Amino acid sequence: MGIAGIRRSAGPVVAAALVATGLIRIIHPAMRDRADLALINVTDDLQPDRAGFSDRFRFVGPLLRPDEHTDVDLPWEQLSAGPVLFVSFGTVYQRSTDLYRRIAEAFRETDWTVVMATARTDPALLGPLPPNVYAHRFVPQHRVLQHSDVFITHAGMNSVLDAVMCRVPMLTLPSSLDQKGVAEHLSSLGIGSTFHSGLSAEEIRAAVHQLAGDAALKSRLDQLADAMPEPAIAAANAADALEDLVRERRRGIAAPA
Repeated sequence: MGIAGIRRSAGPVVAAALVATGLIRIIHPAMRDRADLALINVTDDLQPDRAGFSDRFRFVGPLLRPDEHTDVDLPWEQLSAGPVLFVSFGTVYQRSTDLYRRIAEAFRETDWTVVMATARTDPALLGPLPPNVYAHRFVPQHRVLQHSDVFITHAGMNSVLDAVMCRVPMLTLPSSLDQKGVAEHLSSLGIGSTFHSGLSAEEIRAAVHQLAGDAALKSRLDQLADAMPEPAIAAANAADALEDLVRERRRGIAAPA
């Protein structure tokens, strides 16, 4: 994915030259990894180049932390009734207040409930919101996703893992290079689509409705979710891999010279 990002930003000729000369290992930190074991926090299905990874890479599954911000006041009964749109662009990049307002206006006077996690953006800056729109800096993401019908996301991998576990289709607006790669892969898997920040309120609403009503997409999400281990099992897989590494090293130390 690092190479793909360089290819997109600098062009295929520059990317090929960096790989051929070995300079890619100096420029891109991820390429300098030489550990005996690398635990990968995703499943095989979510890594498009899985076949190119050696045995030292263990795809253990989602290592997700329990929900935080569980004290946030949200209308849980209303969320259970649905339909629900969850909006979160992560905690690193700040989105414009205009984008949040356009999403809110897109669902004014509809039967949708909209929950926004605005993170770096103060919800007070959004001004008056429709009564069916709730904006907080942070919310308990996994619990909200369990009630959601569509997720507007930056396509960060932790959010994607959470959405797949909860079987929620994604409308992605990526920022960084890795997020763009993840968003492209979600589109290729048929479990999400990408939009740009200039979409009108009407276009945003149409895109959300299309995802929510796509039966084939939901079937593909079910297949991915069914194959994904629960976080506790993923953690056990990671522990097993670490124990295997320790046993191999001990055998190497004990072996006669």
